[in-house]
Amino acid sequence: MKVIVYNISQEDKENLAHINRKKHKITAIKDPLTELNADFAHHKDAVIIINRDYCVSAILIQKLQLIGIKLIISWSLQDLIVDGSMSNDSDFEYITIKTTDSKAAAARTIEVLDQWGKK
Repeated sequence: MKVIVYNISQEDKENLAHINRKKHKITAIKDPLTELNADFAHHKDAVIIINRDYCVSAILIQKLQLIGIKLIISWSLQDLIVDGSMSNDSDFEYITIKTTDSKAAAARTIEVLDQWGKK
């Protein structure tokens, strides 16, 4: 799968790369997801949002959905809030990985991507 990761630290990047073992094509951006860089997700299958210390607006999530993103994985201790119109789309899925452990989050992320890649 083609994936983009926003707000990634060096540690998270290394953990994802190690666990991924080049199965998925992952583009890493160290900056948080914003209106200015959301378009980098064009032609990607999934978006990973590492948002331990900032909130992602519903408008940004909707923008990702409008450009064709079908899977959003959020690394956060709080659930990603998705409004009703988005959650009714049967082709769209969001998953929250609730851990502060970077290795555990990376491992779960790759598991999810592997499962989605088989759909």
